[in-house]
Amino acid sequence: MKEKRSNPFIFLVGLFAASATTLSAPLAHGLEPGLNQPTPVLGGAVGTKANTLVANTSVANTSVAQVGPTLIPGTSISLTPPPGFILSDQFTGFVDPDSLSSIVVAEMPAEAYTELVDIFTASPAAVTEAFAEQGIVLEVENISSVPVGESEVPMVEGTQYVNGIRVKKYFTILRSDSTLLLTFNVIEGEQLSRETIANTIQSVAIAPPPSIQDKVAELPFTFQMAEPFQILDVFAGSSVLLNLSGKPDPSEEDPVIIIASSVSSVPSDDMATLSTDILRATRGFAEVDITEQSPVDFAGREGYFTRGTLEEISVLQYLSVLPDGFYIRLIALGESEDLTELMPAIQAIQSSVAPVR
Repeated sequence: MKEKRSNPFIFLVGLFAASATTLSAPLAHGLEPGLNQPTPVLGGAVGTKANTLVANTSVANTSVAQVGPTLIPGTSISLTPPPGFILSDQFTGFVDPDSLSSIVVAEMPAEAYTELVDIFTASPAAVTEAFAEQGIVLEVENISSVPVGESEVPMVEGTQYVNGIRVKKYFTILRSDSTLLLTFNVIEGEQLSRETIANTIQSVAIAPPPSIQDKVAELPFTFQMAEPFQILDVFAGSSVLLNLSGKPDPSEEDPVIIIASSVSSVPSDDMATLSTDILRATRGFAEVDITEQSPVDFAGREGYFTRGTLEEISVLQYLSVLPDGFYIRLIALGESEDLTELMPAIQAIQSSVAPVR
């Protein structure tokens, strides 16, 4: 279980898989790494699972329609979205409220760019295989390039099926002080043409990256820190990752906390089943052994607590479904002895979580 996974592509595909989850289905849920600013890629037993979780949660919103170049809150990117797309308040990017198609923006470490551009400028078959190696079934059909400023950036086109629904996907990466990933999830196959996607990519402008404080302020929930945890990063405007130092962990074994909002609404009649399903539906956690479940106050209402184990890692999940059907969850990951010692801090943080909407 101590396998090292420092390849940034692993972190990317987690987000990429989750970025279509503006669809309504429990199996589409995870914790949105969501992503932003330089995003550390954690390794090791805790790190690998944290990346998987952080790479799984976001959702559609209602906001004021935007016309012309629009700065995406919590990022260094502005772009002109296609007609019908509005800013999301659940993830970093835009959503079409009618079709639930989305444009998800993520920022990763600058050093990820070289490896990722090599992958994304290979043949369609090679990119398809690269995703397949990470358990993502994506058929890449075409790779082209789009001029952005004085540079040419890759535009990868493919198809993914999410819960039986065909999602046309386009994505590109750009370089600034960090590595920028744009993923287009087109739910209605012909809703957006390749030309429209290319024009949207061409409209991208990059400003200096936002601070961690700026990104925290854009999250759809609030929380209070408790020592010894510190904020490591905010992902895709929907998730925050906490660890013990506020820096990437060289040992790759320190406990982490992830707080995230969901990507779609869920039924909440049976919280025990829902909590188990959501945890096990997160990529990498299908085999988690559930050892304890009980009601708990979380995010300002009655929620549900689930404890489980996955090999030597202990998993604590606090889940609350909001009145609109979307959920917030907090997950703590680490070795059992470490989590026991840190329980006062974990409980202080989880008791402070509250939705903004």
